[in-house]
Amino acid sequence: MASKSSIAIAELRAQAVAKEMERKQNLMRLKWFEENYEKVFKNPALPKEKVPKKAAVLFEELRQLRKERFKAERELKEKPCPTIDEKDIDVETVMQPMYPVPEEVKATLYQGVSHYHEGRHKYLKLRTQPDPHEKYRHKETYGFEYGWRIREMGQPPKKDFCRRNTWHRRMNGAMNVDDPLRRPPNPSGQIVSFPFL
Repeated sequence: MASKSSIAIAELRAQAVAKEMERKQNLMRLKWFEENYEKVFKNPALPKEKVPKKAAVLFEELRQLRKERFKAERELKEKPCPTIDEKDIDVETVMQPMYPVPEEVKATLYQGVSHYHEGRHKYLKLRTQPDPHEKYRHKETYGFEYGWRIREMGQPPKKDFCRRNTWHRRMNGAMNVDDPLRRPPNPSGQIVSFPFL
């Protein structure tokens, strides 16, 4: 017997398929209407009272919307891309992968000796503290994907009551003594006969 969740999923899929079929049918009808309007509704052999007035209004609206859309697309194509003056670009800043080091951190580099956990040792320790997105302008390698802006990601809420995804069972046969392969050892060394052997 199928579970309730699988039945619910099947119903949702059936609804999605029905909606998609209805959408496709409406698009096919609209396409047919646009292509055949002139042939069917503007036919001089057709009497005037047989021509629906809503069809003419709908056709005019569609033609107007299409003109507006094509005009907007043409304007987008003709619109030039904004240019940036080369004088405004600082090439050295763009080419450096890392942001500049703060002055207070850089000052620790020249104070003391590494042997006493000062100077270079302290500087390197301070440089490892900020997150990668605070030090680098962009992701340098694929390894940065895993820790990039990790503190900004939302963590799932901890719940007091939840369903476990793991299932534990005993492999030592404590619950299945009748099975000869899983029977406990005989400490006295006597041969024990089982009726099922």
